[in-house]
Amino acid sequence: MSDVAASDIGLLRRWLKRNLGLRAEDYRSEFLGRRLRPYLQVQGWPDAAACLSHLDTHPREREGFLRRFFVGTTECFRNGEVFESFQNHFSQRIARFRWNRPVILSAACATGEEALSLAVLLEEAGLPGLVLAADRYKPALAGLREGSVPAKALQRVDRADWKGYFKIAGSRAAPGPSVFSRVHPLCCDLGWGIPCKAVHSVFLRNVFVYLTEEAQERIIKTMSEILVVGGLLVLGRVERIRGSRPEWEVVDRDCRIYGKIGGR
Repeated sequence: MSDVAASDIGLLRRWLKRNLGLRAEDYRSEFLGRRLRPYLQVQGWPDAAACLSHLDTHPREREGFLRRFFVGTTECFRNGEVFESFQNHFSQRIARFRWNRPVILSAACATGEEALSLAVLLEEAGLPGLVLAADRYKPALAGLREGSVPAKALQRVDRADWKGYFKIAGSRAAPGPSVFSRVHPLCCDLGWGIPCKAVHSVFLRNVFVYLTEEAQERIIKTMSEILVVGGLLVLGRVERIRGSRPEWEVVDRDCRIYGKIGGR
């Protein structure tokens, strides 16, 4: 099977919305096809209808299949140069706009490594603030709520950068109290909006690669609405805000950092 039929993708979208409440029309057909195709091939299903009908009556298999649609690739301090640039600009804006207790939103954070990295950044720089770790998959946030993340998330980080902030115990890494107290898990789906306002920065990295252009436009509008004037938006290295937008300025083109310059 080289491709997944458009009718199968449509059926999958409706099934995901019914089972997850997911706004599945926001996701690129290519992304959905890549998740469905190997499952059909391995299991030998002739089409999506037969596959999804089977999953409806087999809860354990259904749960395993649904996990394919939650992107869990994450690690601490991924693309370190982005964090370095962000810290510099964020520090300047705290002083410039006199933010007393800034809030950073780590959107689609998976198991929370990015959120913890931001908390370490704030702690290391002696900056005020807290981090909202938002993801639509509640089980992904479970470890973070309990106070640990997979230790492998730190394997590419120089130990000097996290020593004193994490304690390794077997396969888990537990953040220290000063870091953990800054992070607040939040279960929500970007597709349906963000239940917060007056945010000072948003990390929304490596999400748009999975979404249609229409969904990207809507989410960018949402970010503009929740960010305060001067707030920063950080996208993934291959993502960008499209077109000319009077409410945004480019703060760091290479690191895909934008600043809000309009609105309230």
